[in-house]
Amino acid sequence: MRSILRGSNFPVRMWEYALSTVVFVKNKTPHSAVKHQIPNLVFGGRDTADLSLLRTFGCRVWVHRPSTARIGTTKLAAKADPRVFCGYNPTTKGYHVYDPDTRSVSTATDVAFVEHVFPLLQAAAEDDMDRIGLPTPDTTDPASSTVDEFTTTEPATASGAGTPRRSTRRAPPPRPADGMVPTFRPRGNDPDHLVSCAAVDLDSIDHGSLVYGLATHFAVETDPNNYRQAMSSPSSTLWKAAMDAELQAQTKAATWTPVPCPDGAQVIHSQWVFKTKRNAQGEVEHHKARVVARGDQQSADSAETYAPVASMKSFRLLSSLAVHFGWELHQTDFDTAYLNAARSGQAVYMHPPPGMELAPGSVLQIDKALYGLRTSALDWFQCLSDALESIHFRRSVIDQCVFVRKQDGAHAYLAIHVDDALITGSSAAAIAAVKADLGRFFKIKDIGQASHCLGMQFTRSPQGLLISQQAYIRDISKRFQQYKGTHSGTPLPAHVTFSQHSGEPVKEPYLQVLGSLMWVMIGSRLDIAYAVGVLSRYSSKPGPDHWQALLGVLEYVRDTANRGLWYAARPGTTPALQVFCDVNFAGDTDTSRSTSGHLAQLGGHTISWVSQRQKRVSRSTVEAEYIKLSAAASTAVHLRELLSDIGLAYLVASPTPLFCDNEGAVSNAKNGKSSYRNCHVRIDEHVVRESVTRKECSVVAIRTKEQLADVFTKALARSTLEQHMPRIGIVDRSP
Repeated sequence: MRSILRGSNFPVRMWEYALSTVVFVKNKTPHSAVKHQIPNLVFGGRDTADLSLLRTFGCRVWVHRPSTARIGTTKLAAKADPRVFCGYNPTTKGYHVYDPDTRSVSTATDVAFVEHVFPLLQAAAEDDMDRIGLPTPDTTDPASSTVDEFTTTEPATASGAGTPRRSTRRAPPPRPADGMVPTFRPRGNDPDHLVSCAAVDLDSIDHGSLVYGLATHFAVETDPNNYRQAMSSPSSTLWKAAMDAELQAQTKAATWTPVPCPDGAQVIHSQWVFKTKRNAQGEVEHHKARVVARGDQQSADSAETYAPVASMKSFRLLSSLAVHFGWELHQTDFDTAYLNAARSGQAVYMHPPPGMELAPGSVLQIDKALYGLRTSALDWFQCLSDALESIHFRRSVIDQCVFVRKQDGAHAYLAIHVDDALITGSSAAAIAAVKADLGRFFKIKDIGQASHCLGMQFTRSPQGLLISQQAYIRDISKRFQQYKGTHSGTPLPAHVTFSQHSGEPVKEPYLQVLGSLMWVMIGSRLDIAYAVGVLSRYSSKPGPDHWQALLGVLEYVRDTANRGLWYAARPGTTPALQVFCDVNFAGDTDTSRSTSGHLAQLGGHTISWVSQRQKRVSRSTVEAEYIKLSAAASTAVHLRELLSDIGLAYLVASPTPLFCDNEGAVSNAKNGKSSYRNCHVRIDEHVVRESVTRKECSVVAIRTKEQLADVFTKALARSTLEQHMPRIGIVDRSP
């Protein structure tokens, strides 16, 4: 390790990359410790000893620059960037490459090596010549300064882990212009190739929706991936303090007990997870470190592991009620939530996390619901539910994470998402009482008026409430700033259609951009629901037109970052539930399926929306609209039952109107007449008839111009979209 560091002129602080490289090479070559066999063959059980992958540590490597990163440059602009090879990525296919200009390490696959050129050695030689007054040798290879600091970033991947693929290009023989890189051939995004060498930070996935786990944690600054990175990072002092605080909290909570390792016991490992916590403006508040058990190493048993979280509809419903009735809307966090719950199931033993010392032969017996264990999420939910029921809260049967309490003539409502709680109620005293009662059981952080929950910003004023995601949009704008799309004023060009791509898929970070935009759509920006939905159909094999369209959506979101979901205050009115639904018949060119959408509003506040391709082909517009009416009726019934269950049945005393702009579908839903035209309609597609018969819903015909759900079924012209925006609740309330 010392030799390759000095031989390449990397500083000592790059030791972890040098060590990783030495281990990588030794595992592919015969070793005396295993009787001169190859360690990878002995321990891996497969042929991983491909020496053609090996490269000279510290040599020049050229990294292909994607075409999208060259937008706005001349035709003669460089197609590759000079880097320095510093190792192999052990978890993904790619080579570690060092950028002397930004002092950062990333992973790349589309590369060409020049193994007889060592940039850092050359830079050191030039520095020496400058100091003694000698002329610098003429060379075409860009010189780089010696490294002082570096940061680590990870690649944007869309494929599984494996071994780096060797470049098919051969380095030219030495000549005066051997710094020139050969022309790169376009490459596809095959399963063995990473889509990009751009930096991504994919933080820990929480217990919410998969999209929330994927998209909300794309941060611009990279958090450490492990203990070693944290201790070698510029913020090592802050991370060390965070780890000390975490271990103190674990000790105080009696999370574990050090015990001698029982004979034959299965002992799982643990690890650190690091997270930079930010406020609503995206500014760093503090550094958080958490001990997480490797639950994936636990033996699978029959124990229940699913734990519910409140739906986004429920969060928006409570927010809407607070605005309508002039209630306060508060937010609290449960500190080290899981550790409040006793662990269920069989005994679990764990090795201590890095940095924690135990007596030889000892392990940790887990007594509490430590993060990462298979049943911890459910254990915490049961613990919280029991506590809430003991203080006279009743759990909704419609959404298990919505709780309601009536006490002293006042109502209080609570929605839970893991360790985040949104609280509202008919009086400030009722809300304060909830916090006080929760504080008897748990250590909570009282944030006060809701301001930043689940990655969304809540801005309350006498005029209403704005739910937005400006900070998150700023983050993803910085994250993908090298990719530029077309500014059109709409998510997609009007009336645009797409089809399956028959050629090689693009290798750009399609999934990463799509996932980020999907969370924006789920959180507050329903105006991009159709665009995100239709482009997600091609995520397995995106073509150039899909990629450019996706960048157009990204540009639209960047340009309209100040827009959000607006709930206007309407004092003195009783909010009514209504649903709009629409269909674009046979809108999918590949399958001829229809694209349908609907949105539900409570007193003019949009609380639920859907844009999706129907599950089967419809024979006519009437049939497609009828199928969509049933889906809209299901949403209406769900919201009606939720409102009734939390004690607000009077808001849905009358049938909920379903607005449809197709007379034939309206007629079929009302009269229930069967004919040869609809005899093949499936049972579940007749839900709307039953809801009309039970007087839960009524179907109302409206003109196409009045159909708000039109934004979910097709790409609209800018003028049409702008007309719909205030009616669906999307406004710009920037100061």
